[in-house]
Amino acid sequence: MTQKYSINKFAECPYNKQVIVRRKMANLTYIWKVLGGVLKGAFEHCHEDFYKDRREIDVFKSMNLRGAMPIFLTKEMSERKCEIVAPYFVSEGTMTPVGYVRHGENSLRTNIKIGDVNTSITDTDSYFNLCDAIVGKNKDYDGRRDSIVFIGLVQKYDETTERHYAELVHGLMPLSYDKIKQMEFNSGISIDRILPKLGLDNVDGYLGIKDMPQGGFAWIHVRDMERHRKDRSRFHISRQQLFDNNQALTSRYSSYEAFEAAARSYGDKPDTAPKEEKVEVRSPFTMLERDFL
Repeated sequence: MTQKYSINKFAECPYNKQVIVRRKMANLTYIWKVLGGVLKGAFEHCHEDFYKDRREIDVFKSMNLRGAMPIFLTKEMSERKCEIVAPYFVSEGTMTPVGYVRHGENSLRTNIKIGDVNTSITDTDSYFNLCDAIVGKNKDYDGRRDSIVFIGLVQKYDETTERHYAELVHGLMPLSYDKIKQMEFNSGISIDRILPKLGLDNVDGYLGIKDMPQGGFAWIHVRDMERHRKDRSRFHISRQQLFDNNQALTSRYSSYEAFEAAARSYGDKPDTAPKEEKVEVRSPFTMLERDFL
């Protein structure tokens, strides 16, 4: 689900726009190194003939440089390879986005209805009780062709190195009995060890996370279009953005003050002297609006 923000531009920023872009890039690059391995195929149009020369890393950076929260790291933080989990886009495509919203104090629920089914997965039968509930209660989900991919980045801190870093939690949830049996056979391990450790809770009748850790989380809807045009992607993907449960850090490192600190640390010089009465630029993401399907 795309998050809609009221964004204040850096209207009176005295720095060249390319400087702003460069200072956004460090955190994006480090987060991609964490996510890149599991986002292969997550950008639908990269696999169509018209866009065949576009790399997924380029689409990831382009989407997030234009439309996501900017995170600014100082040179020292960048040299320590700090990773700040932010509400970045993690997929792009033509499927209807999965909606999710904060529920209560520290829970996150999607718009995927599951009723009163028990989500404690211990074997294949208990998993397919969940799959049956998803397919039976949500008209947009196909029990033969669809899967749900969970992406979670948990924010961590190493006190020894004073480094913020992201820990990846992810998993594939096919809704097809044949596909899950094939996964078990290919991997040689049981279903409860294949599925993600987060993102499978029952939150008041919806799929979600009951005790949400600090970080960012998303569910991606994937459909296998077995019969497709050769110049089109086989897989249709929903466009998703990480839910931001890391506001203590994102509000700190997305502010104009964070940008100025990052620019100074690299020795960037303003193009012109700032005006005497400089407009205070608040974090662009203090006003969060969210559509919930």
